[in-house]
Amino acid sequence: MKSLLQKACISLALLALAALPLPRLAAQSAAEPSIVVSIATLEEQMNDLTYFAEAAGMKPMMMMAKAQIDGFTRGIDKTKPAGVMMYFNADSPEPKTVFFLPIAKLDDVLDNLAQMVELDEDAKPMRMSANGQDFYMQQSGSYGFISDDASMLENLPSNPAALVGDLPSKYNVGARIYAQRIPQELRDQMISMIEQGYQQSLDQMGDDLNAELQQQNFDMQMSQMKSMINETEELVLGFSIDKEKKNLHFDMQMVGQEGSVVAKTSETYRSTKPSRFGGFLLDGAAFTANLCSSIAKEDIERSAATLEQLHEQCIEGIDENEDMSDDEKELAEKLAEQVFDVVKATIAGGSMDAGACMVMDDSSANLAAGFHCVDAPKLESALREIAKEAEKRAAGQFEMELDAEKKFGAQFHKFVIPVPDEQAQQMFGEKATIYVGIGSDVVYLAMGSNPMELLEKAVKGGEAAQAGTAMDMNLYLAPVLRKAAQMQGEANMQAMADKLAETKRDRVRVSSSAIDRGVSFTLEMQDGILELIGLAAQQMGGMMGGPGADF
Repeated sequence: MKSLLQKACISLALLALAALPLPRLAAQSAAEPSIVVSIATLEEQMNDLTYFAEAAGMKPMMMMAKAQIDGFTRGIDKTKPAGVMMYFNADSPEPKTVFFLPIAKLDDVLDNLAQMVELDEDAKPMRMSANGQDFYMQQSGSYGFISDDASMLENLPSNPAALVGDLPSKYNVGARIYAQRIPQELRDQMISMIEQGYQQSLDQMGDDLNAELQQQNFDMQMSQMKSMINETEELVLGFSIDKEKKNLHFDMQMVGQEGSVVAKTSETYRSTKPSRFGGFLLDGAAFTANLCSSIAKEDIERSAATLEQLHEQCIEGIDENEDMSDDEKELAEKLAEQVFDVVKATIAGGSMDAGACMVMDDSSANLAAGFHCVDAPKLESALREIAKEAEKRAAGQFEMELDAEKKFGAQFHKFVIPVPDEQAQQMFGEKATIYVGIGSDVVYLAMGSNPMELLEKAVKGGEAAQAGTAMDMNLYLAPVLRKAAQMQGEANMQAMADKLAETKRDRVRVSSSAIDRGVSFTLEMQDGILELIGLAAQQMGGMMGGPGADF
């Protein structure tokens, strides 16, 4: 999933860069816009900004800003969306850009423009000049169109809102990128630029132990990236302030052509069964995560090659370790082989399923995790050998109880180890308890002052609500800030934590799921976090030298 997210972000960057001027690059013509940017209605924007300001404790500031905004937008229809259309053609590598604004009263709009630019209303189309740059404006229907190229104002659509579709109803600002309308030469040029830069970094690694593996990973990633860029049909980006859900969120949706890598990934997500680790998404935790998806055949093959290379490098590193005896090397190589065999078998099984959570309070922290694992008993054998060797080398330095208990279809082993670091002791206590549970197809880990209680709660929590959510990760800031304040003695950080605890709206969430022929990624931030802005302003006292300046 992490790999997929990285590829999606790279593809986004490339497609966005495709809109930038690139000298000496031929471009193909396109009859329709390659990129359409949507700006929600001014009425909706003002409502959302007011809500944003109230949530952040800055309502008076918004009241002052509103008067200025009302004056600046005089004459604009507040009930219709605005936006930008970007085209590529054969005449220039630079995109041709056309802005469109909904007009309620043209005279008022022109009066505002006259305060900032020189207007020639008799020119056809109307010309506006500022700082030596000319722009042109033409009205079509209830919209005004603006471009720095007068030829772009011919044959204008009377209703450009049809181009942005449902974006204005979903997002304050959104964009739809039609990847196949971006000239192939331009996409190839951008891929080449990224490839050259990455290759230069790899070349600087020289003969480092990881250089060969990095090169192989790079080759595979470049192959995937090229496929995704060339086969992506549509990329949608959107930012929204959502009053109903009381959050801010950023969405990215990637839709591929039939049979493309993205489309196949979507089908992989859709075929996934509900996660057996959905119960790790606990309310009141500091951090939770659930990853659940099938693994595509291509990814299995690529991962197998990578793991084989990692295994070889691991063995090579053991052989070259001069601090280990021959017997120790033999044991280390045996254990490494067992671990890699399990990882390979799990990936070859074609499914990924895992969950994790962490809770914090004033006195301790506990974390728990569970993983689907093929041929897990091999890990049991490796763990017992490691425990045996550790007991021999560090007798009396830790407590160990093999076969401590059996539950959830797994045999649990218990270890109690000292925690030397003082700050870490504030997290886990002077001694940390670790449980490792291994079943026929599952591995559980738990660590902290009383981790088994957390693990039991998570395992008994049930399955995820539905299949198709490949990733769901949540960070709750209140307990994190409270623990950080305790460890660092920061009063301001404690005040922030208390504020978030009051609202109970402190979650930052990252999730991904399947859509038709594609995947969707979402970053959400609950509005309670916005109150930290107002709190920070209060602590600053409005002056650099006033109360709260250290904050």
